[in-house]
Amino acid sequence: CMRHGNHEIFSCAGIQICIDYFKAKGFKRLVAFVPAHLLDYDHVGKHRALVRLGLETKKGAKTKMPDNVSLLLSLKEEGHVVPTPPQDYDDSYCIAYAHLHGGYVVTNDKYRDCGIPGVTREWLRAHLMTFTFVENEFIPNPDFKFKR
Repeated sequence: CMRHGNHEIFSCAGIQICIDYFKAKGFKRLVAFVPAHLLDYDHVGKHRALVRLGLETKKGAKTKMPDNVSLLLSLKEEGHVVPTPPQDYDDSYCIAYAHLHGGYVVTNDKYRDCGIPGVTREWLRAHLMTFTFVENEFIPNPDFKFKR
C-alpha cells in the first residue's frame, strides 16, 4: 500500500491491484493481513481529524491510515483482507500463514526481526517476493523464483 502511494499515503488500491495481478496468473488464495483498526471508519476518521488539526500523535502516522476504508472492507468481504488484533504485529500473521500453507509473502520488508518458530532466514529469502509499481501497474521482482 505504501509503495503504491509513493510512501506518502496508504493506498488501498495497491492491495487491489496486487490481488488482481495474482488472480490473473491463476492464484486462488490471496490474503492481506492488516490491523483491525484500519477497517474502522470511526478510528480512521478521528485520526484524520487530529492530523488536520496538527495534532498528529506519531511521526509519519498520517501516512499509515488507509485512503479508502470502503475498499478494504470490500476486500475483507471477499476474503482477501484479514484483520489482525490492533496490539499485534500484523507481519507475524503474514509470515506464519504463508509458512503454514506453503505460500509466499509479497513485501518489501526483509523481516529481520522475525522470531516465528520454524521460520528460518533461508525460508524467508525463498518466500518473500519484492515488488514495485509503475503508476497502477504491479511489477513483481522479475528475479523471484517460485519453489516447486
